[in-house]
Amino acid sequence: MNKFVFCSATDNKIDIAVDGVVIVSSKDVNVLAEAIAEAEISLIADRVSCSSSIDFCEEEGFEPDEAIEILRKAFNLSVPMMCEVA
Repeated sequence: MNKFVFCSATDNKIDIAVDGVVIVSSKDVNVLAEAIAEAEISLIADRVSCSSSIDFCEEEGFEPDEAIEILRKAFNLSVPMMCEVA
């Protein structure tokens, strides 16, 4: 484990990069959750950081706080998906 995960908001999408490689770029919660599960990203074991573009997501076409809410939902959805794979 111990991956470096970086989340950012760009052009009304959320990008998630693992160790410098973007693994997904989407606004769809389910698409993000599937990518998180496939990459086995853990909020406990991995270093997960967010760009300030998540905080100021309105500048990237989101509603206020929408990007962080989408990320929260995606991470919450990814946990049961990881359990199904295991």
